[in-house]
Amino acid sequence: TITLQRNYSDPVVIAGAPSYFGTNQATVRVQEVSRTSFQVRIDEWECLDGAHGGEDVPYLVVESGVHTLPNGKKLMAGNADAVSNSWFVQSFPEAFRLEPIVFGQIITENEPEAANIRIDHNNTNINQLRLRILEAGTTAHADERVSWLAVEPGVHQSDKLFEGGNTGRGVDENWVDLNFLQSYSPTPIFIGEMGSNYGGDAAAIRYRNLSGNGVQVFVEEEPCSDTEIGHTTEEI
Repeated sequence: TITLQRNYSDPVVIAGAPSYFGTNQATVRVQEVSRTSFQVRIDEWECLDGAHGGEDVPYLVVESGVHTLPNGKKLMAGNADAVSNSWFVQSFPEAFRLEPIVFGQIITENEPEAANIRIDHNNTNINQLRLRILEAGTTAHADERVSWLAVEPGVHQSDKLFEGGNTGRGVDENWVDLNFLQSYSPTPIFIGEMGSNYGGDAAAIRYRNLSGNGVQVFVEEEPCSDTEIGHTTEEI
């Protein structure tokens, strides 16, 4: 259980990719979101034993709505109900000037089987976000509630310094070095999200070697459908 540092009216909870201390394929699940807390756990795919060692899981919580950052750029966030394996179209409250960086997180556990979010947003129609839940083994999953967050790329200063960026289609099942736009001290948190849907197999992101200057990431496919876990390049 994570106790929040303030009360929220309608909190949007985004949990980032887990670290890589344990090598079993896994994703992150969130549930029991309230005004003051939420619960989070590592969720291994169904064909694995379910037990997983401790991992670092970064998270971000923001009030639902449209936020204008000090540099004039927009951050928008909200919660979507009844998201399933079918694509769900989420219109942004306002249009972005630039294609945003988009995050999504399941925040209920209406069905215990492992699941995660895949995101696909059109480069020319930046006013829509499409969310889909993928999970291994079946073609159906109970509807879930999903938090989403979108922010214009670049370096931002709010009460904290942060940045958002897109790798382009360049990350697959091999570790890739990502360099930050600026240096951070102390070491920052890193919230990684797969921002594309080129590969159809269920997969998530893992990270390691986080420093003030960069991080390593790769796309980790679930191993239950087949033993081949190579994945085409995605955007992170």
